[in-house]
Amino acid sequence: MVASLDTAPSHFRNDVVRRFAQRLAEASAGALLLEIYEAGQLMSDRDVAKALAWGLIDFALPADSKVARFEPNASLLSLPAFYGQPPEVAYAITDGPLGRRVRAAIEAKLNVRVLNPLLDLGFTATYATEQPLLSTADYAGLKLRYPGGVGPALLFAELGAVPVAVPFPDVPLALSQGSLDAIQSTHETMRSARLWDAGIKHCLEDNANLIQYVPMISSAALLRLTPAQQELLFATWRQLAVSSRALAQRVQRQAKAALAAADIHCRTLSHSKDPALRQRLTAASRQVAAKIGMDKALLESTLAELGQRP
Repeated sequence: MVASLDTAPSHFRNDVVRRFAQRLAEASAGALLLEIYEAGQLMSDRDVAKALAWGLIDFALPADSKVARFEPNASLLSLPAFYGQPPEVAYAITDGPLGRRVRAAIEAKLNVRVLNPLLDLGFTATYATEQPLLSTADYAGLKLRYPGGVGPALLFAELGAVPVAVPFPDVPLALSQGSLDAIQSTHETMRSARLWDAGIKHCLEDNANLIQYVPMISSAALLRLTPAQQELLFATWRQLAVSSRALAQRVQRQAKAALAAADIHCRTLSHSKDPALRQRLTAASRQVAAKIGMDKALLESTLAELGQRP
């Protein structure tokens, strides 16, 4: 089976997929082999969902934002209503019935099977050059780079920032030249890019977005496997992914320590109880859902679980 990744071999995701391939080969006595193409050798993650649907590749692990280009419900965790929520709230949704509904929608749209559980990269935080980040009031006027998607753009605009879409390779220069004041990212990404060298000084752990990778195998690949081989593949992924969530959290903690060593000290934003803010984020979530075509019943069930009934 052919697997496509567009991240470098040193990336956390690549390491997980290599271990998955090794365990799968061992468990199947060499009958199930995963041939991994890394660093975009085959294609960008923007294209893997379509390639899976067409049966051009067999396995991929794109971020949920990439899947959302084809299935809007994959944007669920990027809704503004998740902003500032504790991690356990996001996990309760992605691991529960609502998460299963999202995975079923992805499978139906792309003709794939989603392996469960999904793989975490981690929660995003906001990092700034000159403006200390103490509360949501400190976003006002910041030219803030976000990774993409309607949800984050509307969220940060609602908080008073000026959302800017900048390709990540251009971020260090934009920060150092003052074209950007802040960036939404993760501790590990900040550490690996050494963005303190570009002027980052402040960090607010606001849990704006839990980024997850969506492991998918094409239906064409599954048809080549016996039922026993299919179950072996699913079980092997389950065993690996459960431990990988803890590993992802450990990697982010280690990266946070590296930020502290570079004199970037993070403050944690507690779950906001400000009813006016929660109402604004609820309204913004409904705007996002309407714009991208998210299933309305899924949206309202999510808002209800978040305690965001109108």
